[in-house]
Amino acid sequence: MTNEVDYSPKRYVGNGTTKEFPFDWKAFKDSELIIKLIDSENNEQVKELAVDYTVTIEDVGGNVTFNVAPENGVTVVI
Repeated sequence: MTNEVDYSPKRYVGNGTTKEFPFDWKAFKDSELIIKLIDSENNEQVKELAVDYTVTIEDVGGNVTFNVAPENGVTVVI
C-alpha cells in the first residue's frame, strides 16, 4: 500500500532575524518534517530536530521555530 501525500515544500528566505516559519499541510509528528537550509552556492544543510529547531503542530499545519534565525539570504525549506 502506498501512502501518497499531496503537498509542496514551503520555501522562505532568511533575514537573520525571523525564527518562525509556517507550513500548511497535515503533519502527525514533528519527526515527519525535513528542514533544510540552502546557501547562495546551493549547499544544503539538513537541520536536526530538537537541536536546531522545534515544531509546533496544529490541526492542519504548524510552525518550525529555529533556535537561531537563518542568516540573511539563506533559503529555508520545510
